[in-house]
Amino acid sequence: MPENPAIQKAREMAAAHGNTGGADARSPGPEQTQGERHLPLWSHNKEYGVPVAMLRSALFGVIKRGRRPFLENEPINSWPDLAVTYTGKRLDQADLDVWLQSVQLHQEQRAAGLGSEIHFQITPFLREIRRHTGSQNIKWLQESIGRLVEGTVYIETKEREYGGHLIDDFDLSKKTGLYVLRINPKMAAMFDYGWSKLELEARLSLGRSQLHKALHGFIYSHRASPKRPLEVGHGWLVHLFGEGYGRRRDFLREVRKALQDLKAKGLLREVKERDGAEEGVFVIVR
Repeated sequence: MPENPAIQKAREMAAAHGNTGGADARSPGPEQTQGERHLPLWSHNKEYGVPVAMLRSALFGVIKRGRRPFLENEPINSWPDLAVTYTGKRLDQADLDVWLQSVQLHQEQRAAGLGSEIHFQITPFLREIRRHTGSQNIKWLQESIGRLVEGTVYIETKEREYGGHLIDDFDLSKKTGLYVLRINPKMAAMFDYGWSKLELEARLSLGRSQLHKALHGFIYSHRASPKRPLEVGHGWLVHLFGEGYGRRRDFLREVRKALQDLKAKGLLREVKERDGAEEGVFVIVR
């Protein structure tokens, strides 16, 4: 049976843009030294390093407020050549902020590998991700870390498969507010499929808008240059991030507004829209 033209187009685009996104081609990939995995290197304090699998799937989705659904071994919508399955409470872009900051701390603390402990205090951590430090956000952070510990993710590509928790375990001193986290060192395998750099300030400047953050991350997982812009059909964005919207046209209206906001902030150079063979297409230059 012939492949769906939209999927075929997405595969071609993925091949054209590669999986390194904003990553520096000179930066090394994950390495293994004496049996321990290591993260690729990126600049401290200014950038987040993110596996492409997290930016090109709805693992960290765009979710409405309210009670989170619990998924049990549920396939997660994702880009072609990438299969994601998840068990646990649904994760959103705010949970991704917590995970990214945890990995950033790993970099800043110059830990030997992802299996080492990450130490931080609750209040400074919240400030780093632009959250107020009141009791409500302290509770939210604890719940977010709990979701990242309890959830189990399987990420499969043509070459590798990772299965495990996003955070292995934690220890929290209720007296001092000191967290000690451990992340599975084998998670570095997720970077093998590809990874991108996101400017820390750029992502955090988007506030609590989940759609803005999801679109920003997705676009920056592609090179999207003036000579080779990113062309993505309406249907693919609905597939990835439109779950929380009742009507397709309502979601696409919000996408158009968010893309223009990203352009106004200087995070995108150009955003156009044209008719495709079967549906509309966004043409984007970073």
